[in-house]
Order: sequence, then structure tokens, then C-alpha cells
Amino acid sequence: MTFTLVKENAAQICIDNHAADYKGLLHVAKILAGDILTVTGKEPEIVEQLQNVPQIVAATKGTSDILAKWEEEKKIDLSALEGKREVFTVQLIEEDGAEKLVIAGTETIATLYGLYYISEKIGVSPWVYWADVVPAKKEEIVFDESICTVSKEPSVRYRGFFMNDEWPSLGNFVMNTFGDFNEFFYEKVFDLLLRLKGNYFWPAMWSASLPLDGSEDPLAILKLGTELGITIGQSHHEPLTRASEEWDKVKTDTNNVGYGKDWNYYTNKEGLYRYWEDGMKRDKDFKHMITIGMRGERDTMMLGENSTIQENVELLREIITDQNKIIKE
Repeated sequence: MTFTLVKENAAQICIDNHAADYKGLLHVAKILAGDILTVTGKEPEIVEQLQNVPQIVAATKGTSDILAKWEEEKKIDLSALEGKREVFTVQLIEEDGAEKLVIAGTETIATLYGLYYISEKIGVSPWVYWADVVPAKKEEIVFDESICTVSKEPSVRYRGFFMNDEWPSLGNFVMNTFGDFNEFFYEKVFDLLLRLKGNYFWPAMWSASLPLDGSEDPLAILKLGTELGITIGQSHHEPLTRASEEWDKVKTDTNNVGYGKDWNYYTNKEGLYRYWEDGMKRDKDFKHMITIGMRGERDTMMLGENSTIQENVELLREIITDQNKIIKE
């Protein structure tokens, strides 16, 4: 069996708009369509329903009526996905005489890896944007059954990078290209992360505040990351999802009133407790790995030079205990 991706025309890409992860799949389907256009000069149409034409059909097991129907009819075999994480399969089938290239993943991010797998197979490098790697042109693309695969389950659960020390080089590029560390910039970062089979990310934090830096919606970056199945972490100085630079924007003039003045749990416990509590309420629906603990502002001490190791240990124990209480609540 073969699948004609591009000949006179490009095959369609079908994403079921009733699927729970429709937004994330649609986002990457558009990237794949752009990759195919770059390679062949022909852009696939993205549709929401099966049609009697060649189609790439991408869906996540357990969220797709299409996959469930084909599995029941034994047109596809998804047994290799059982009990796995971040695994996708690619299979070729016919539906009413039309060729279908089916991508099925164990969860959203796995299905996205499957879409990027097609980009890789047509010659698009993960570094197509960031290193200007131009793919070779092709007039037509036809896959045989060698395109069919079951990906390996990752041996490392969390894989990604920390965008630290981002000034001046990256910062100047971002400001000149995107205007800020906004969702348009992070769209390109997430694209690279997913092409490299990553799933975990710590954002820029010298001047940026990821939960505040969306251009139209302050939470746009977090929403995009979650739609793409990416886990967002934050640095050692950003507990309970609050960005480092966020503090200077919201602190008050008096300790324990509002969020308080000091980044110090000894002098401003009530204010910081509220600050962290509000951060968890704001970000509770997003895909996070939550940092706990605390260090003094700009690597300073909270208890001063004359404090004992035991006093510092007790303060840190109190901080982590309270943070765990906030997370559980």
C-alpha cells in the first residue's frame, strides 16, 4: 500500500474538531502544512471531517471517535500504544477507496510527534527556523509502507531546556523580531522543542514573566504550551508558578499587606503566602511542574549573617511545608 502526499495536489490533513485536543493538533497541522508547502510548493488543505480523498488523519487514542471506529473495524491496530506514554504509530489504510495515512498517539504530545515525523520524512530539519536549514525541493512525495512505524517510548521522562541568561543576544533578537517574549516568540521555541522530541521547558526569566507576557491575553503562552502537551517548569527562584520578575510588578509598600514589600518569608510571611496562593489559583489548569523552596532576593540571605544553620533550616522547612499546603488546597 502507498500514500500519495503530493503529486498534482497535496493530500488533505484531517483534524477532528470534536477532539479534546483539537487546538493543539490544529496548531501543529498548520506547521506541517507549511513544511509541505516549503518542500513542494503545494499546501495541504486542513479539514475537520473525513472525505473521500487522500488524507493525513491525526488523532489521539481515547479522544477520537474516528480512531475508535477504525479500531473496532480492525482497520488499524493500536495495541502497541497500550500502557505506553508519548508513543505514536503511523499506519496506512484505505477508507472507501481513499488512501489514509493515520497518526495515532497515546496523548496529545505523542500525536504531535507523529505529525512532526512526517515533516522529518520529507526532509525538514528541526532547525528549519532557528538555523535557517533550507530543505531540498521535491515535486512529488509518495510514501510506501516503510513510513509505517511505532515510535519508541522515551527513556527519559522530562526532556527540554532552560532559557537562561537570555540577554543580550537572544533578548535583542526577540525584541527586534517579535517585540517581546510573547506567544509569537514562544511558538517558535515550542516548535523546536517538539521537533526535537522535547516535552519540558523553563522560560526566559531575566526580564520576562511568562504568565504575564502574552500580547493579547497575558496567559497566552501558558495556554499554548498546555494545548501542545508541554510541561512548563520555572527556575529555582520562581516557586509556585510565579515568575521572578513578576514580584516587582505586584509587591506593595508594607509587609503582610497585600503581597507585602520584602521577598523574605521571615518578615513577609502572610504577603508571600497570598502571592503564591494566587499564583496557584491562576495557573491550576495549566500543565506545570511546580518549583518549591525559596532563596533570598538576588542571592541574598533572609535571616542575616548572624543566623545559625538550624535557624535557616527551620525557616526553609516552614516555607516548603506551607507551599505544599497551598499546592494540595
